[in-house]
Amino acid sequence: MRSLSTPRSALSNFVALGFDPGLDNLGWAFVKWTPDGPEVLEAGTFVTQKDTSDLAKTREIWDFLKGFEIYHFDLIAFELPWAGTASWDAIKLGYVAGIIMAFAFCNEKARIVKVHARYNPDAIGVFDKKPTKPMVRKRVKKLFGKERGKTLHEADAICVALSAIVQEKKDAGGTPLED
Repeated sequence: MRSLSTPRSALSNFVALGFDPGLDNLGWAFVKWTPDGPEVLEAGTFVTQKDTSDLAKTREIWDFLKGFEIYHFDLIAFELPWAGTASWDAIKLGYVAGIIMAFAFCNEKARIVKVHARYNPDAIGVFDKKPTKPMVRKRVKKLFGKERGKTLHEADAICVALSAIVQEKKDAGGTPLED
């Protein structure tokens, strides 16, 4: 049985696997909370093959996610689409969200599955209510260095993972970016 919250003592070296879901470009990031603060362990963007069906792309994404089974992570988080997303795009994002959720449920190492939007102000700084992807990328680069946030999707995934950790810290009674 998965726990619904994380004990405060378990938040040192807590690792979140964050996703910016997309059928063509899937941003992903492993973010670790250390006693010194957040650290991006690894991040990237998985690009599916062009000119293939949505079904084939979902299979590509599933196969890609299965490769993460060898890594340690405590939480899987993914971003919900904006309310203003076109309906067909929202459906396609739903495909990817479903794949991520299935992967999380199949992976007994991940104790928690949460959904976070990239604009959690406690995670990377206060934004307007709907920051653009370039705004998020700029802030990620400022916090973690120029080598991070190579793509807009990677930057979003880093922010999603960090947002999830910040929420876990709040739920455990800690302050967002300090202990």
